[in-house]
Amino acid sequence: VLYTIGGRSESKAPGSFKNPFGIACDNRGRMVVADCYNNRIQILDEKGCFIRMLESNHATLPDETSSFHKPYHACIDRNQHHQILVADTHSNRIQIWNGDGSELIKMISVSDNPRCLLIDHASRLLSATDFYIEVFDLTTYKQMKSIGCKGNGPGQFDGASGMCLTDENQLIVSDCYNHRIQILAL
Repeated sequence: VLYTIGGRSESKAPGSFKNPFGIACDNRGRMVVADCYNNRIQILDEKGCFIRMLESNHATLPDETSSFHKPYHACIDRNQHHQILVADTHSNRIQIWNGDGSELIKMISVSDNPRCLLIDHASRLLSATDFYIEVFDLTTYKQMKSIGCKGNGPGQFDGASGMCLTDENQLIVSDCYNHRIQILAL
């Protein structure tokens, strides 16, 4: 272990966590942490020092609130503007912030709890929910398609909770409650 960030006790202090579920790193080494049970997103430098908290108690878009409710995951769009994308899981939406986390740009409503986010090689946003994967165009923020449905057959999910891509653009999905990993062609 090189070093540890946070500790065994839960805290709301900057740089401390209560169930950090997801983490992403940008090309500068900054870490974006989904501090789930503190209902916030923290940005840390490459050594783990606190930089900023994505403000969650103010509205920056008309008629919307940016409060987080159990954010499970964050990812960074390295292909375009280095935007920070947050799976605001219990609010059934994805929040898109500018690269330094100072401004909320867009919120995308989704039909189910987004648990994991991923940007694919074609610059599409993939959002894993319990029973399917939603695919969004990152230019228009519109849903393009859904992959899968509830069940235990091939291409069906029960607790899709983690995703990654191969160099061949195959999607690997952790299908938690079916106790398996599925590999899909995109």
